Amino acid sequence: MKLLKSLYLTRFFFVLFAGVVLMYCLATVFSVFYFAANVALLSLFVAVIADILLTFFVDHPVTVTRRVDSLLNLGDMNEVALEVKNETSQRIKVAIVEGYPIQLQRRSQEEIAVLHANESSVVTYSFKPTQRGEFLFGNVLIYLSSSLFLIKRRIVLPLKQT
Repeated sequence: MKLLKSLYLTRFFFVLFAGVVLMYCLATVFSVFYFAANVALLSLFVAVIADILLTFFVDHPVTVTRRVDSLLNLGDMNEVALEVKNETSQRIKVAIVEGYPIQLQRRSQEEIAVLHANESSVVTYSFKPTQRGEFLFGNVLIYLSSSLFLIKRRIVLPLKQT
């Protein structure tokens, strides 16, 4: 059940599936397409199973560390760095959704990175605090996909930090 909660089908999957449906529609008129549609559907099914195995084979495929100053300068630009490291032996595509503090008023801004085996990437952003107080950074969401791009795996990394 945990697998189904963190599994998402991509747009590329639906484009391929629409192509299979179109082939079945053509098969009603031209019977030659019926065998090709069956082969395409079976191939898509096998590719999805292979993509699930590639994406969910490693328990902790990425590690993320957040670097932010302990004291933020009021009225100045402060930099936050997220270092994402690929812990797998394959190329992956990650979409990073940062848990911004509520004072920033940023929502659902995602950064995309393609990481090769055991490679790391640093995503940085700057912000200017306009009020005093604590800034609570939330969890980081990672949407991970393999080279087939048929499914995405959602990973919630607990990086709450003040």
